[in-house]
Amino acid sequence: MGQVLDSKYEVEAVATYEAVIDRVRTQSHYDGIVISLYPRDEERGKEVLRQIRAVDAHADTPVVAVCGPSHERSGDMLLEEGFDDALQMPFSQAELLSVVHGIVEGDA
Repeated sequence: MGQVLDSKYEVEAVATYEAVIDRVRTQSHYDGIVISLYPRDEERGKEVLRQIRAVDAHADTPVVAVCGPSHERSGDMLLEEGFDDALQMPFSQAELLSVVHGIVEGDA
């Protein structure tokens, strides 16, 4: 995913939910955040979103959920939970770029 986005955007990848929260708390600005949600950690993913929204500098930062094909939540459910957009695998490079472009450019 990072390689596809690196071709058009400045990307910072982290490996854990804890690292996401640390970066959001210490960085003054991100245009958008993409989070992979794992079915076993769905509640933690929602908690990460809540913590992102709790940081004043990122309260309105668009957050996209990326989840696997067996994820129990539909894109509509993730939107209702507060995510700005959702992608369910498998998705194409074009779909990923379109979603990220939409949040970065404010088209979402």
